Amino acid sequence: MTEAILLVGGKGTRLRPLTVNTPKPMVRAAGVPFLTHQLARAKAAGVDHIVLATSYLAEVFEPYFGDGSALGLHLEYVTEEEPLGTGGAIRNVASRLHSGPDEP
Repeated sequence: MTEAILLVGGKGTRLRPLTVNTPKPMVRAAGVPFLTHQLARAKAAGVDHIVLATSYLAEVFEPYFGDGSALGLHLEYVTEEEPLGTGGAIRNVASRLHSGPDEP
């Protein structure tokens, strides 16, 4: 199993006003949320399990992408209770990965 963590919790302040009511990864590009393109590229690279580290407007991701099966992926969602920064977000979701650093 090839796995990935995607950090999708930022507020996207540099993209305001687009991100006032929409998290940055859900801003549309070519008619679909930008995150759709990222997930498709991950799938094309052989990734099949992705943990999404959410925070800002976290409630919009799962209703849109569900369990990921429509994209041929297995998606999990972890929401930060308070912003943890890049390293903290990764540490917060790392336990959701099935393979450890020493496993293939």
